[in-house]
Amino acid sequence: MRLERRIREGAERNAAVLEPNVERSFSTVVLQTRRRRRVRLTLSSLVTISLVATAIVVGPGILDGLRNPRTPAVATQPPQLPVQVAVTPVAFSKTISRGLAVVRANGLEGSWSIAIDSHGRMQLLGPASFAGATGSWLLDPRTNEFRTTVFSNGLCSGQRAGTYRWTRISSYLILDMVRDRCDARVWLLTSGPWMRS
Repeated sequence: MRLERRIREGAERNAAVLEPNVERSFSTVVLQTRRRRRVRLTLSSLVTISLVATAIVVGPGILDGLRNPRTPAVATQPPQLPVQVAVTPVAFSKTISRGLAVVRANGLEGSWSIAIDSHGRMQLLGPASFAGATGSWLLDPRTNEFRTTVFSNGLCSGQRAGTYRWTRISSYLILDMVRDRCDARVWLLTSGPWMRS
C-alpha cells in the first residue's frame, strides 16, 4: 500500500509541474489571426478602391472609343524610338522576424529594403547580419513584370532568374511570383507587402 500511495503522490506532483498555460497560448494565436485578417482586409480594400477609381477615370474613354471607332491615320513620319520613362526615386522596406524555419535556415532575419532610382533600377539591400549577396534588377514602369537574379551567388546558386509581377497600392509595393524555383528568394520578396520608407 505504501508503494502505491508514493507512486500516486509522485504522479500528482509531476502533473502539477507540467500544467501548460493554454489560455495564454490561445489568446496569442487569436490576436495574430485578427492582425493578419485586418491587414488582408485593408489590402483588399485598397485594391478594390484603386480598381474602381481606374474604372471611373479610364472607363468613359474606352466606351467612347468603342462607340466611335476611328480609322488609323497614315504615318507620314518615320517611327521613333520609345522614350525612356522616368521613375520617381522611392524606397520600400520590411522587417523579417526570426520565427519561421525558412528565415532561420537562410539567415534572413532583419530589416530589408528595395530602393528604386530614377532610371528604374531596383536594388535589394539586406541587413548587416546577412552574409549572402543581394542584387539589383531593372524595372520597366510600362509593364508590371521584372526578372531578377538576386541571391544567384548564394542562396539561389545554380538557379535561373525569377520572374515577378509588381503592384503599387498607395504606400505599399506588392510582389507576386510568376515563376521562380528558389524558395528563399520567393519567400523574401513575396511574404507580405513592402511599405514605403
